[in-house]
Amino acid sequence: MRQMKQTAYVLNALICVSFIALTACSNNYNVPKHTDHVMRASVEMVQLKYIIKPEEDTTDTPSAYTLSELDQFLTQTKITYSDTVLFDIANNTSEKRIAALTTHLKKRGVKYGGALKLSHTPELGSIHMYVERYTATPPECGQWRMEVSNQQRNNTSAHHGCATISALAKMVANPKDLVSGASVHQQINSNQ
Repeated sequence: MRQMKQTAYVLNALICVSFIALTACSNNYNVPKHTDHVMRASVEMVQLKYIIKPEEDTTDTPSAYTLSELDQFLTQTKITYSDTVLFDIANNTSEKRIAALTTHLKKRGVKYGGALKLSHTPELGSIHMYVERYTATPPECGQWRMEVSNQQRNNTSAHHGCATISALAKMVANPKDLVSGASVHQQINSNQ
């Protein structure tokens, strides 16, 4: 009889331990809760506008003054290889003028993205030039406040890896790659 009681106690203890083990594994701890704060870099696209006015003598060829003003704008904006230049042109703008300006941009190493309709139609003979630039803002890792929702779960903190993400956002050559990576075609062209 005594042996049966001991067996019953052992059996009850095993059931309790099994129940505790099963309930501990029943929650999905890999899914972040709404109270978890995940650190990520933010990427923003900025467009810088410059108006290329028509030549005073109404020729299609850009004058030295026009090209020097354009170069001054590009220098002031500190254009990099990850920036893209787009033209918004009036309907009467000649192809020869556009070709001369794109040739000048390419000589400076500026990537030309083409002519698009970006705003209202420019004045006759004017070209609205836009420098499209992506900027990455790293997360602020300085304040590692206590995460109440994470204490019982024994998972890594949402701050885990924040320094790595911050360093990546500061080092990346083209912040647009954080949104969508470069295609194979873009990578081949950049190596040439």
